[in-house]
Amino acid sequence: MKTVLVVALALLTLVANRGKTWGQEIEIRNLPLQLIADVEVASLDTGVVTKLHVQTGDYVAEGAVLMELDRALHEGESAVKKMSCLIADAEAGNDVNLRFSEKTLMLNEKILEKSLNAIAAYPKSISETEIDRLRLERDQSELSIQQAQLGQEVARLTAQLRREEKTLADIQLARRTLRSPLAGIVVGIDAHPGEAVVSGKPTMRIVSLKRLRLIASVDRKFAFKINKGDSAALHIQVGQEEAVVPATIVFVSPEIRFTEQTFDVWAEVENHAGLLLPGMKGTLKMDVRESVKEDPPQP
Repeated sequence: MKTVLVVALALLTLVANRGKTWGQEIEIRNLPLQLIADVEVASLDTGVVTKLHVQTGDYVAEGAVLMELDRALHEGESAVKKMSCLIADAEAGNDVNLRFSEKTLMLNEKILEKSLNAIAAYPKSISETEIDRLRLERDQSELSIQQAQLGQEVARLTAQLRREEKTLADIQLARRTLRSPLAGIVVGIDAHPGEAVVSGKPTMRIVSLKRLRLIASVDRKFAFKINKGDSAALHIQVGQEEAVVPATIVFVSPEIRFTEQTFDVWAEVENHAGLLLPGMKGTLKMDVRESVKEDPPQP
């Protein structure tokens, strides 16, 4: 175990020093490492816990199932919506009325055409009243087509509505399963099978040690000499050895505290070797030699 620790520390030091030429340095000592990803996971729904998939101390991947709430009612509703979708799709695809109306129109147009031809060849062979009736039947057939087309459009929209209702039911069902919003370690569970949970109330706490943060209070004389994205180094005692871990400046406060005449600088470190823990203290060293900002252009 000691050999593994020494090798890990050597790798951290090598990465920190690779390609770095230190100029003027500032040191901020006794800085505690802090969590960045610390999430209290809350249920989106109110219900009773039926199954717990994790235990305290378990590592979970992002999206992993944490717990389930009672879901029988929502599963039944989803099944009903699925059947409604099938029925609505069948009705939307039914064009029998439209095809019947189209054939009726063709027949009525032929009858009217033959009747008009008969009158042209033999005047007064068909009364005007009969011709008017035939024209009315033709017009009714045209309107029947329009009515059938409207019915199909309504059926299509109804089918779309049923699908949206099925999607909503599936969303409601999915809310009965609590999933991890990040990859990390379960450090607290506040709900167990048989217990009721309330929507919005935290039920579990998950933290990630992959990346940690330090917050340094820096003297105002270094304002404009430290920029976001600058490199830094964390010197920290791990066991019996001192590790040098590369750090990156991720935030430089634009505010100077009036009483202390200091400003905050946030630095983050990658915890690749898993040797760093929140609460451990170390020294943050920052190179400010080439970090002077240019004055903004005058309007």
